[in-house]
Amino acid sequence: MVDEPLGPPGTPVRLTAERFGRVEKVYIRTVRDRVVSPALQTAMLEATPVLRTLTLEAGHAPHNAQPEAVAATIADAASS
Repeated sequence: MVDEPLGPPGTPVRLTAERFGRVEKVYIRTVRDRVVSPALQTAMLEATPVLRTLTLEAGHAPHNAQPEAVAATIADAASS
C-alpha cells in the first residue's frame, strides 16, 4: 500500500447516461469494510444503479485478504 494522490478525487467529472450510464455495472459489497461503510455502500448503490450486487464477507481490501474469493466473485458476475 502506498499514499494515493490527492488530485484525482478532487477533480470533477461529468457522467452522462449516453456514456457511463449505458455501461452495465456489477458491485461487490464488502460487509466488513471500515473505510467505505456498508451504509455508504448502500447510498452509492442508490445513486448509481447496478445490474447486480454480490457480497463478500471482507474488509476494504479483499483483493489482498481473499484474492481467491474476489476472483471467484468476478468470475460469477462475468458468467451471469
